[in-house]
Amino acid sequence: MQLARLAPAEIIVLQRTREAPVRHMLRLTFADLVLRDVLRLEHRPFQPRPQDPPVDCYYVRPGDAWGREPARPHEVPLLRPLPPGRQMLLLRNYVAVLLEQIPPRYQYRLLVTESPSLRGCVRCTAWQQLWQTFALTPAGLDLLYTVDAELAQLPRGPRAAALLPSLHGKALLLGAPLPFELRLFDAELLRMLGLRRGQPEVVGGDTGGSWDADTSSEGSDFGGSDFGGGHSGGGGASGDFGGDSGCSSGCSSGCSGCSGSGCSGCGGCGGD
Repeated sequence: MQLARLAPAEIIVLQRTREAPVRHMLRLTFADLVLRDVLRLEHRPFQPRPQDPPVDCYYVRPGDAWGREPARPHEVPLLRPLPPGRQMLLLRNYVAVLLEQIPPRYQYRLLVTESPSLRGCVRCTAWQQLWQTFALTPAGLDLLYTVDAELAQLPRGPRAAALLPSLHGKALLLGAPLPFELRLFDAELLRMLGLRRGQPEVVGGDTGGSWDADTSSEGSDFGGSDFGGGHSGGGGASGDFGGDSGCSSGCSSGCSGCSGSGCSGCGGCGGD
């Protein structure tokens, strides 16, 4: 089964070679890492004072599968915010570090194509590099045909939830319901990008383009409702990561220590 050896972002690149949506791939990659237990979201309520109600704070930390197998090139940027010795990072700070370190959108797409699973499937000539595009080789077209055929045989919508333990993030391409914790990442990502949109320098601030420039042309890439992109093989999921008002932040505004880099009020950004 070819589907089993591909990551969600790699499937999107096969299906939408000309303009694979970067934010969409990032969100699916984070979800895939969490579902595989490479990363883990941990809930740690914080109570500023004994008389105050607890505030929900969420941290990103390594999971049991961390380091168990080599990371794919496009997964490395999502693992880099947790360097050796860093036990956990507040979700809000994790997203901020991620957005500072992530490469420009075209370079991130190229990272996806460098996966061993796509070796020999993507062609990028000097002319295509100039126009920041790439194309599928005959082997890539054969792989796309096979993956689409395999996706077409799988259940969609809520029934795809049964595939989460085996397909992990790929089940989201079929419309599997998203776990509540993973909505937090998406909401925080969209919030952080919204704050940056008025800045002259944003993610990947060079001629390669920033994520904030990826807007309507990418359809579902920023708060839409289609997980499968515009391709018939993608599966068109029933919902996006965002849209849950209860997930607007990794730690609600009542936690004064949750903004900035220190986050001392929520138990710190590292350590237990």
